Amino acid sequence: QPVKLEERVQASPSAPMIEIVKFNVKKYIRPVAVLYDRIFAAPPWNDKPKGEKVAMADILKDLAMRSAQGLLAISREEPIGFAWGFQLSTLNFAILKYSNSWNQDYIYKALPKITGFYVAEVAILENYRKKGLATAMVSGLTEDEYPAFMRTMKGSPMEKIATNQLQMSMLDIQDPEDERRVIYLRL
Repeated sequence: QPVKLEERVQASPSAPMIEIVKFNVKKYIRPVAVLYDRIFAAPPWNDKPKGEKVAMADILKDLAMRSAQGLLAISREEPIGFAWGFQLSTLNFAILKYSNSWNQDYIYKALPKITGFYVAEVAILENYRKKGLATAMVSGLTEDEYPAFMRTMKGSPMEKIATNQLQMSMLDIQDPEDERRVIYLRL
């Protein structure tokens, strides 16, 4: 059942209503994989595109994790944004997200020893940003989840959402693999 967002989410009074819905994998996995590559290949991320099959596999792996939840922003029956996450211990976060044992050990030792809701991915097409969609989706995923944490890029819109809407604090940890990344936590 779609949840209608407030009027402020509409681009203009004549624009179609944007809905936030649960991620129906059978219906949306392929368009979300394409959207994933499209968004993350653009600034500020500038990631190398994974390709549809690899992106689909990565998304399905995340959504198979314990207590995984995913939400989509839909306009005119097409996904324009997504957010998903899952329960994860900080030990497993270090193992999953860092490429070698030294970096994994460094991150694990720097983090509090908790299991919480990890906000794995959040992205909105550029034309739909600054309308409250990412905030609505991430709030929907984490509203009953304490603790919660995420890793994002310095200066990304997610920093403002993490701090202002989710009451997360940035941890004073230097990411060993990418100096642009930061970790936010809410206990």
